Amino acid sequence: MKIIFKGKPIPKARPRVVKGHTYNPQSKQLESAYWDAYAQVREEWSKLYGNARFMFSPIGLGIHLRITFFMPVPASWSNKKKKQHYGTHHVSKPDIDNLSKFYLDALQNSLYADDKQVHTLEAEKRYIEEGEESRTVVEVI
Repeated sequence: MKIIFKGKPIPKARPRVVKGHTYNPQSKQLESAYWDAYAQVREEWSKLYGNARFMFSPIGLGIHLRITFFMPVPASWSNKKKKQHYGTHHVSKPDIDNLSKFYLDALQNSLYADDKQVHTLEAEKRYIEEGEESRTVVEVI
């Protein structure tokens, strides 16, 4: 099963504390990503099992995920430097663990019941090729 999140990959932000109150600045982004994931998982599920609604439920077993983050090349770089980096590994911020955390949280309750079920996680950051769109691709292996 493959799930594609369009747009620039989003890193998980830490909660903020203001005047003694804690809030999550990404709550709306996370909710939007969750519903995108839910719709895509449901669509993939219907391809596998037809329109059997009773079959759709989060996977209850251990899961092996491969996540690939396709990051944009910075606009401030020269054309020569951009061409050198198209399709290569992305080795600057955001950190791969923060990117992974956001998408693991977004897939919770749509693909699996809890992210503790993920036993193997392969993650990779790459610069997009010229003309491609930024995206995040999550594959269940």
